[in-house]
Amino acid sequence: MPNDNIIRVYPNPNTGSFKIYLRGNASNKLILYDVYGRIVHQRSLDNSNTIEMHGVQPGIYFLKVVFENGKATTKKIIVQ
Repeated sequence: MPNDNIIRVYPNPNTGSFKIYLRGNASNKLILYDVYGRIVHQRSLDNSNTIEMHGVQPGIYFLKVVFENGKATTKKIIVQ
C-alpha cells in the first residue's frame, strides 16, 4: 500500500526544481496541482526523476502519485 515511506521529495522547499525518489520498480503517474486544484504538471514516473517547473509562482503545491494498482498518495511541495 502506498505511503510516505515509498516516496521522497527533495529538496522541499525548493525553487521549482526537485527530485522524486520512488521505492520499487513500478511505473507511476505524477500529477502536480496548485492550491486551487488546477493541474500544473503531469507525467509518467519511474524510480527516480527530476521535475523542473520553470515559471511557476512561489507557493504551495500538491504532488499526487498514482500507482499502477490505482492507489494514490499526495505530498505537499513548497516552491520559494
